[in-house]
Amino acid sequence: MRALSVTAIALLLGAVVSFFVARALGRGGEPVQSASVVVASAAVEPGTRLTALRVHADFMRVRRMQQAEELAAKIPLKILFPLILLIFPSLLVVILGPAMIRLPQFLGSS
Repeated sequence: MRALSVTAIALLLGAVVSFFVARALGRGGEPVQSASVVVASAAVEPGTRLTALRVHADFMRVRRMQQAEELAAKIPLKILFPLILLIFPSLLVVILGPAMIRLPQFLGSS
């Protein structure tokens, strides 16, 4: 966050955008981050249209949605084992416990 604020202040003071693009690309990181830096720097250049930013934003939005759907698809499998091992046995004891206590009385009285 500090690097972003330093970059913003330097840009306000008149620094060249290409210097910060080269610096951000040199840091590495994810390929998506590098693509974002390249698209943002291209959009800053005079005479370019903002459609590249819109297309990139749409791509990133779809990617985030796909990642969220993948995580959501894994949740039932992660919940299954605690449910079977912890919750169902306790539910059976609570529901069938009183019936099991009265079962010998019921069978013995007839």
